[in-house]
Amino acid sequence: MSFAAPLFLAGLALLLPVVVAFLVKRRRRVVRVPSVLRWQAVALARHRSRRLRHLSRWAALVACVLAVGLLALAAARPLGAGTGQTTVVVVDTSASMGGLEADAPLAEAREAVAELLRLRGPHDRVALVAAGDAPARLAGPTSDGALLRAGLGQLAPSREGDVAGALRLAAQLAAAEEDARILLLHDGGADLTRLDGALPVPLEERVWGEGRENLGLSVLAARPAPDARSDGDREVLVAVSAAGERLRRARVTLLGDGVPLATETVQVPPGEEGELRLRVRLPVARIEARVAPADGLGDALPGDDRAALALGRVGAPPVRLLVGAGAGGGAGEGGGESAARFFAERALRAAGVTDLATLEEGEAPPEDAVVVSLGAPARLPARPLLVLGGGGGARGRWPEGVRPLPPLEGAATALRRVDDRHPLMRGVSLDGVTIVRAEALDPGEGEALVELDGAGEGGAVVSAGGVGRGRWAHLGLAPDGSDVVLRVAYPVLVANALAWLGGGGAMTVAETAPRGEIALASAPPTGASPASLPSLPVPPLPVLFAALAALLLALEGAAYAKGWVR
Repeated sequence: MSFAAPLFLAGLALLLPVVVAFLVKRRRRVVRVPSVLRWQAVALARHRSRRLRHLSRWAALVACVLAVGLLALAAARPLGAGTGQTTVVVVDTSASMGGLEADAPLAEAREAVAELLRLRGPHDRVALVAAGDAPARLAGPTSDGALLRAGLGQLAPSREGDVAGALRLAAQLAAAEEDARILLLHDGGADLTRLDGALPVPLEERVWGEGRENLGLSVLAARPAPDARSDGDREVLVAVSAAGERLRRARVTLLGDGVPLATETVQVPPGEEGELRLRVRLPVARIEARVAPADGLGDALPGDDRAALALGRVGAPPVRLLVGAGAGGGAGEGGGESAARFFAERALRAAGVTDLATLEEGEAPPEDAVVVSLGAPARLPARPLLVLGGGGGARGRWPEGVRPLPPLEGAATALRRVDDRHPLMRGVSLDGVTIVRAEALDPGEGEALVELDGAGEGGAVVSAGGVGRGRWAHLGLAPDGSDVVLRVAYPVLVANALAWLGGGGAMTVAETAPRGEIALASAPPTGASPASLPSLPVPPLPVLFAALAALLLALEGAAYAKGWVR
């Protein structure tokens, strides 16, 4: 048997004075009386019960010794032998779990893990997995307390939480153990409805921090102003997200090189973003934004209230427009430009593109150019390629392994998955976007960044792939089928694509927490329990020892009160 606090075993030394106190007899009192005839009958009866009196006294001694010993053992917190079970603990460390401050869900989850480690038996094994930006095994499976405590000390907050990936890692660790389970500690923001049935071992959940109020910065970006007269003339885009179902008011403060430049108040409708555009006409190298409640309501997570960016010195690459094989209404048709070209040029100009021209038939683009195809590309230039729309273009030319899919419409356009970790999606929020029609691709060896319900496994409406001059990106949210072109997400998405394809861009985007983390978005739990420690099959040994000691002391006190023991 091992003990969590073996120092308290020194309390067993109290058994010596207890035994001594019972063995010491009181001195007899001698009283002179004229006659003993009246006490003879009583003395005879007491002489006959002397053996029973000694037996009750020895029983009281044993009870008192046992009670004191059990109390000392309970204070030392025996762990018992344990069941030999393996527990893989997965802790969500995303932004919505907060930091390590006292009342943050992450700090509470960390304390719960520490308590679990203290209560485990010597044969119980534990593994720790952090669900951060990328799943990470911190320790185990092992029964070594020092290794587990060291792994727990590495638990730290992160920007995002890949809970699904962490559960897959936990399943791999648990599959190699005989008697194993997975314990997930999170804030209810992970949708596990598709994972729970696929896990090979039982899954238990503990949920912290539900029903909190929160505000945070979801977008901070800067770009040259449309009518800029100097390099320091920039437009700053700020988006604020909130948790809860109430209209929120937030106070946004903008600083340049640490000096306050402006303070504005923005309203954040429930389930949407509050957007703010500010003009900066000073040559500053660093922009910082801070947000705070202006309505007296709560702000649960301080970690998402600030964002900063260093203003880029690299200009956007030259862009050559290629009218795609599947695009209609291009420039020169009917004397006007199509909606696709109009919004594409606006987004490219907003991203800082100054060298923008149409790529003529047979013309070779500049060496450092990015080719933007309006619809399915009519040809494949040996340059980085950005395709706006055109996933279903039957006559298009696509990189090797990329396959266009039929257009998605109606109920098939509901958002299923967004990969916030890719550089293309930095600062891009698609929550609340209306999509009635979208073009999808099977990216092959590329990455599916935004998936809709009707795209099938691997199909995506935003995807990217390739290396070097063969890099490509596809944005299948066209202006005739979505209102994304009217939101700040579209120019940010285009600027990110140019920076990823061409290595530069005038629009710079800060790293912020994803909108879902700020909004503390929660999915229906798959049988989650309130925040507590995992249930044990029997009460822990310290509780049993303390309860038994209290019972023995109570019985001994009652025996003295009744006069059964003297």
